[in-house]
Amino acid sequence: MSTFEWWTIGLAALAVAVSLVTAVSVALGARRAAKRAAVTVYLHRLNDMARIVLPTGGVAQTGYHLVLRNRGPADATQVRVTVAGPDGQELKLEALDAGELPLASLDAGSRYPIPFVLPGGVHEGRRGYRRFTVLLVWRDGRSSENRKIIPLRRGETGGAGD
Repeated sequence: MSTFEWWTIGLAALAVAVSLVTAVSVALGARRAAKRAAVTVYLHRLNDMARIVLPTGGVAQTGYHLVLRNRGPADATQVRVTVAGPDGQELKLEALDAGELPLASLDAGSRYPIPFVLPGGVHEGRRGYRRFTVLLVWRDGRSSENRKIIPLRRGETGGAGD
């Protein structure tokens, strides 16, 4: 065999090797992506004010739900939510039952609405709060902890979090 033929065989073998590495990489990437949950949150404005009976026995009204959504192909587990006002102070979600969070599981494609009732009527802007920061923490099949910080603003959006 000539040198040219050896070079041709070598290049063909290299091309096959690159193709195999690419195929394995794509397959592993797809497998990892299938284990990932993509949790997000948004404020859903209600058409009418909702009357909420709080775990304390009190009654509150709200015009919003804080909706957790999993857009990923895998379930999210141990989903925790922390809401902070514009000053960074953590705000308690008053409509949650004891032990409701962290959520044990948020299935792929599902939504979990939480009435947006905060201490002192903050949800209706009585203290001027229109902007909030939400910290989401969850687990999925790909990692032991995922974190996402999402800024939110109350107001007319016309959307449904899609």
